[in-house]
Amino acid sequence: MGTRNYLVEGLSGTGKTTVADELTRRGHQVVHGDRELAYQGDPVTGEPTEGGRHENHLWDVDKVRALVADRSEPATFFCGGSRNFPTFIDLFDEVFVLEVDLATLNRRLDERPDDEWGGGKPTERERIVRWHLTGEDVPNSGVSIDATAPIEQVVDEILRRCPDDTESARLVVRFDVDDDALSRLHARAFGQGGSAPVVPWASRLSRHALTWVGAFEGDRPVGFVHACWDGGAHAFLLDAVVDPDRQRRGIGRRLVEALVDEVRSAGCEWLHVDHEPHLEHFYRQCGFAPTSAGVLRLQP
Repeated sequence: MGTRNYLVEGLSGTGKTTVADELTRRGHQVVHGDRELAYQGDPVTGEPTEGGRHENHLWDVDKVRALVADRSEPATFFCGGSRNFPTFIDLFDEVFVLEVDLATLNRRLDERPDDEWGGGKPTERERIVRWHLTGEDVPNSGVSIDATAPIEQVVDEILRRCPDDTESARLVVRFDVDDDALSRLHARAFGQGGSAPVVPWASRLSRHALTWVGAFEGDRPVGFVHACWDGGAHAFLLDAVVDPDRQRRGIGRRLVEALVDEVRSAGCEWLHVDHEPHLEHFYRQCGFAPTSAGVLRLQP
């Protein structure tokens, strides 16, 4: 469907269908997931069931994969909710989670006709309120979108976060490293402002890195990643960073994809990465599978 694919999720009453309709009105490619992909199934096996409850509202994973694999459109928005989203969420370039305050949610649910619910029967209100408080029924790694605003503003915000200028940053492999510029980039990305010391990146990379990739706008670095290795089959992705003002534009994914190509060309069989929990979705998008690992702190 799209060169880039986006998932728009949220609890019942947050406005997923309204967002889908507005995106369609503006000429964007939209998949109404709850109409085109949904069925009642076993949440563990995926096998179809007769009838079912909220937990049985699933999307057809094979259909999702087929639609994502079709790159005939610049971008496609999949709108709706499902209980099996963890099985396909890694296919999407970004996930947006619509959020509203509890009063707005209750008002919208009061106004919702029964025939707009799956199976024609509303989900128990107490459960929806609990999910609103805990966030347990929606992806926890998505971009939060305030859906209490007028629908035009909600969609404007979504589109603002998936711009069409992902190719504006120029990627350069094994670029000439400027210690000051790269240190400033890392300081901005990790919230250190201008107080961080200058790191001897050039000497470190020349001595220890298999390769490195930078993203540039003009001469200014806006993204960076590198890989060290064991001289054989294993390489290790390190220090991936994108300028905060340029994040969520696809630069990080392009950097990792370029690094993967370089590491593969060097003959490595495995590329490892350690990351914080909130980055799991990003690295799943980039093709990394979860695995057990350990770390030992050597200095206090």
